[in-house]
Amino acid sequence: MIRVINLIFTVTFIFVPQIFTNALLYAENTPKNIILMIGDGMGSSHIKAAKLKKRGENGLLSMQKLDIHGYIRTLSANGEITDSAAAATAMATGTKTNNEIIGKDPDYNNLKNILEYAEKYGKSTGIVTTVQLTHATPAAFATHVRNRYQMEKIALQMMHKNIEVLFGGGENYFLPENQKGCFTGEGKRDDGNNLINKAVKNGYIYVCTKQELKNLDTSITNRVLGLFGAEEIKRPIKPNLALLTKKAVKILSNDPDGFFLMVEAGQIDWASHENNAANMLNSMLQFDKAVKTAYQFSQSSETLLIVISDHQTGKFEITPDKRSLFADGPFYMPDGTKFFIQWNSDEHTADKVKIFASGTNSEMFKGTHENTYIFDVIYRSLKTKN
Repeated sequence: MIRVINLIFTVTFIFVPQIFTNALLYAENTPKNIILMIGDGMGSSHIKAAKLKKRGENGLLSMQKLDIHGYIRTLSANGEITDSAAAATAMATGTKTNNEIIGKDPDYNNLKNILEYAEKYGKSTGIVTTVQLTHATPAAFATHVRNRYQMEKIALQMMHKNIEVLFGGGENYFLPENQKGCFTGEGKRDDGNNLINKAVKNGYIYVCTKQELKNLDTSITNRVLGLFGAEEIKRPIKPNLALLTKKAVKILSNDPDGFFLMVEAGQIDWASHENNAANMLNSMLQFDKAVKTAYQFSQSSETLLIVISDHQTGKFEITPDKRSLFADGPFYMPDGTKFFIQWNSDEHTADKVKIFASGTNSEMFKGTHENTYIFDVIYRSLKTKN
């Protein structure tokens, strides 16, 4: 297996074998549960803007209250500004790859991901997102394809995995052409497979509305497929990310051996590409509410909670007044102070992103690391010396 390391002082990449020393292979302690929460496109400025909107100058978001703070570098294997596919693959597999590749190295060799390792070590697993389940970030934690846009193939692979909870959008990629589901539009599959029907036959409960999700008896539910949009979950996002997270955690908690759960707020990125500050702030605050939900659970359980971004999208400044045609606002702090979002870009950037963590082994995230280090810590946390 090949491992890519981005040197701190240069963007030159070298390849070395992916061999862990004995000290790195195991952690002294292992959490029962691991929750990885990804704010897609969330940079430091996004966090600051959401904090101002919700808490004001002196307040803190829920994610900022976690015990450990650090930074993550995000460039993809060839030194390019990353896309979500390469970034998620790095976090999920511990190996950097090129943009648009899912779950494979730059030579298209399959890479075992952390969800597959969690299943190997007896844990239940779940994936939650506000965009399509077949989109880049969730796909990288479950599948292996050459290109992120092979969504029908991603859906098929995903349903062949033993993933207990799957919540997101993208119903059309699970249905055959000319067949309708819960939402407007028709299926996109040209292979004739109705993956939803197959999932139900294989023991999944299928839900597609907020009310159906709320009505689930999580104490007796083990496998759930929830698709809440033909593509992404439309705004206003219902069910919201906090409810999706809460239900996923309750279902996965039925496993006495614990679980691994990946939760993505996918539409922070989309709103930032659109330079839509209102939608960006709404998605950020929804994400932070989901973080609060996960944190509250983690306080009464043996849980490692990690909050991270895959990359920053859309550089902007926060200003007290409107300084150009590209400024959104005004937005208001709780005390009535107004501020504006001054957009300078609608693309991804190479900026480092923040990481927050709490619980067993969270101290490993102090400092600055490559995005592959997310996998390293989670992998170590799955195994102990005993």
